[in-house]
Amino acid sequence: MNRQRGTVLLMSLMFLVVLSLLGIAMVSSTSVEERMARNARDQDVAMQAAESALRDARIRITGYYANPATPLNSWDFADDCSNGLCTRNATQPVWSNFSLDTTPSTTLGTTTNSPTIFGVSAQPRYLIERIIIQMPGGPITGVGSGLTAHRITAKGVGRSSNIIVQEVVVL
Repeated sequence: MNRQRGTVLLMSLMFLVVLSLLGIAMVSSTSVEERMARNARDQDVAMQAAESALRDARIRITGYYANPATPLNSWDFADDCSNGLCTRNATQPVWSNFSLDTTPSTTLGTTTNSPTIFGVSAQPRYLIERIIIQMPGGPITGVGSGLTAHRITAKGVGRSSNIIVQEVVVL
């Protein structure tokens, strides 16, 4: 009978080790889930920032930030993308030639006085590119060669995420 007394102690120690390992696994699983949720939120914030830059660019294109409204005209756009307004480059898209982190891209609210966004490491920026959409069966060049549109490329930054979105606006 004395030989069986050590068995209960051994079984309780094994049970304690299993419960400890289970507790450690639960804590590590919770921290992984917390990091995943934090990253998802950061990406959502970056996407919302990029979308706010798209909205700011649409307001700038239509000119509704001023009274009376002063929409952009073709003379506002330049090859060097000054003030974030770019003419179309036939060989490469402007977002690959010009930075969305510094000038010539425009920061949210620079022209339109839109409010800044909190909770981001940098305010969203955008470029507006004036493009011509060719009409089917229409002339390739000259007057009436296509429909004038604006391609907006915007970058939103969260705390550690970067999101780049594009939109084509036809007025």
